[in-house]
Amino acid sequence: MPAHLPRPAADVGPMLGPIFVPLFIVVVVSGLAVTPSSVHGQIADAFAAAAGGDLPHSAPGASTTGFPSNPAGLTGEDGWAFLITPARVGLSLGPITGRDIARAGGGILSRATRETWLARVGAGDQLGAVDAGVGPIAIRRGAMAFHVSTTVVGRVRLPADAVELLLFGNAGREGVPRDFRLTDSALDGAVFSTAGLAWGGRPAPDDVPELTVGGRLHATLGHGLVVTRDAGSVIDGGRANADLRLPTISSGGGRAIPGFGLGLDLGLRWGRGSGTTGVALINAVRTFEWSDSALRYRAGETLLEGAGVETDFSPRPLSAAPPSLRALARRVRPARRLELEHVRVVRDGLAVRVTLRETLERGVAPGPPDARLIGVEWAPTPRFDAAGHVGTADGRTRLGAGLRGGFGGWSLAFAWLIERAGERDGSSISISLRRHMAP
Repeated sequence: MPAHLPRPAADVGPMLGPIFVPLFIVVVVSGLAVTPSSVHGQIADAFAAAAGGDLPHSAPGASTTGFPSNPAGLTGEDGWAFLITPARVGLSLGPITGRDIARAGGGILSRATRETWLARVGAGDQLGAVDAGVGPIAIRRGAMAFHVSTTVVGRVRLPADAVELLLFGNAGREGVPRDFRLTDSALDGAVFSTAGLAWGGRPAPDDVPELTVGGRLHATLGHGLVVTRDAGSVIDGGRANADLRLPTISSGGGRAIPGFGLGLDLGLRWGRGSGTTGVALINAVRTFEWSDSALRYRAGETLLEGAGVETDFSPRPLSAAPPSLRALARRVRPARRLELEHVRVVRDGLAVRVTLRETLERGVAPGPPDARLIGVEWAPTPRFDAAGHVGTADGRTRLGAGLRGGFGGWSLAFAWLIERAGERDGSSISISLRRHMAP
């Protein structure tokens, strides 16, 4: 991140921390990355990410033991399989991207650069997102699989006025002090851990051998929550006054696990000849809730007039929060989504895949983004696979490619995804290690 940004015309900078610190965090992390990456959610296998879908359907003889999103895919090979994903990080920042910040270096931003960045935001918002975590760490035995993972998710939104304050100070772009409004400023974030047990099978192997079904029962723990919305904050650039209103709901009621719930995923697959079609409903049943007694409401008010400062960040019961803010907090939870996938084997070692993924409700939650993708998988040898895809994910154009190599019972996969939407772009890297032991 640039080391020197223009100082405000008056000393109200310290009072802006509650809303600007989240953006600074996203900017710093994105600036340190080789390239800014996009949120691509929880992909259990890097090769599946490269193919743009779920469980790879490569050449006959190649290992298909995996940990699919659709539990109906848990059929096929016997024996044990292990999957380890030590860490994953997805970041998104735009329309001022991490790449812009990295190119600017650590010096003072020129006025031309600042004006260019502000023009990109225009009358819209500067957006940031993070989806990071550890896992999944999974083990599979035949048609049953167990997995655990921890995920951090967050979203931040700053309006054009807030971006202008950051870039030009209280005097603004024109050098004439004016009122700045932080309307639509927002911050959502949460930390989840999930443990699940999945199973798959053929309900009628003799009569309908093409049909497989599956289910996954999982428990989700909510470790932490924060939801902030602007409620009419105004900064008077001429008189150096600030009236910040940033009501917040956050965990902090003394409970180690402020959120908990069970979920059930259902899946179905139909395979005949050279084609396989699967559909899955993730969180078809879901009981996750944040405990009211474990959450606290803070008015988040700061009034700065001349040399006087008044603040109100005292914790209050959740019942004191505005109903609209309480409703937003309840939406920070695992989402219900529908996944549809069709794979057609063109010839031995070559398959084409179409993937559709749709979130059935909005909110901040871990998981893959909405997607419309078409991919290709190619296995020139039983020990080597390549895959790629093109399409859209959360409205962004996306390209992906990856490789997988097998050595004995070990499999190492690598995927690189690139996304672009207008002046917003990013990339991400996934690596996974699997071990399969035949019975």
